[in-house]
Amino acid sequence: EEAARLSEARFRMALRITPITLFTQDRDLRLTWVYNPVAEVQANFDNLLGVYEGDIYKNAAEYEPVAAFKRRVMEIGQPARAEFPATVAGVTRWYDLMAEPLYNERREIVGLSAVTVDITDKKEVQARLEESEQRVRLALGTAPVALFAQDRELRILWMVNADPRIPAQSFEYGGRTYTIALRFTRAYK
Repeated sequence: EEAARLSEARFRMALRITPITLFTQDRDLRLTWVYNPVAEVQANFDNLLGVYEGDIYKNAAEYEPVAAFKRRVMEIGQPARAEFPATVAGVTRWYDLMAEPLYNERREIVGLSAVTVDITDKKEVQARLEESEQRVRLALGTAPVALFAQDRELRILWMVNADPRIPAQSFEYGGRTYTIALRFTRAYK
């Protein structure tokens, strides 16, 4: 019994320092249990138990897809995963939501069990990477060069600015092997 208590204490301590929230909800999406809620959400309620999740969201348009996702999990009786934004205290955060049906003793779905992980940092890095890729594509789009990456089997992974006027570059994308013969021409005299 002491080992189990110690193990649970370690588990709780580890979760407290992570951006992970665990919770259960009834079929009406009212919280029936929550562990490690987002601090800004916790600050707005004396007790989160029994709170309808829609009351936590200040933006109904943001909440509807989340509610529809959870209802679908309960309807089909299968676990699912999705990413959603949530604006809390005026700041939009992104969450990876994993939910599965919660059953009673008679194997009837009575709600759902879920985990959310704050993935805002990951989303911000992805956005910066996409922005950087767009700048590279824009810069290379006007240059007389082609930039590409290949795997070890010489299959093209991606390409920017394939000039159709150079016959040697008329190859297939999407994993087909190709050969490039570069032709150098004088652009300026």
